[in-house]
Amino acid sequence: MEGATPDLVEQAAQTIMTQVAPPVQGELLAALGTFAVPLIDIRRFIQLVTKERLMATDLISCLVEEQVEEKTAELVQEKAVLAEEKATLETRLRQTLQQTAVDIITARFPTAPIVLSSQIHAVTDVDRLQALIRTLITVPDLAALEQAVQNAQAE
Repeated sequence: MEGATPDLVEQAAQTIMTQVAPPVQGELLAALGTFAVPLIDIRRFIQLVTKERLMATDLISCLVEEQVEEKTAELVQEKAVLAEEKATLETRLRQTLQQTAVDIITARFPTAPIVLSSQIHAVTDVDRLQALIRTLITVPDLAALEQAVQNAQAE
């Protein structure tokens, strides 16, 4: 339909509706609608031709199926993007909690063994890290601190 315009599509639809008998008319309108989709808003085309005429053809099914496929593809892509964003946020949260635990140890126990830092970074469960941070705030001494880190790793 090179060179076609929305007005030309409307004229063609009017011509088909006035000059072609119903059995063939529906098929021609369906074909016109299929090729006209890039040129004219589908709602305008349906309004022009009327739903009753289109329901007698497979065009509505094809158009709806096409729109469902497009929306499904969009949603699948959006879901993938959201999953990636979720994974990134979870990684950032885990790293922030790990660094917070290390910072608490450094502030409260400057002489604590450096190996505790790597042990904390080995803990990847967010709930365990949160529990460990709550424990680190109140732990009374270095021995209890080391035990809390080992417990967080073991769980």
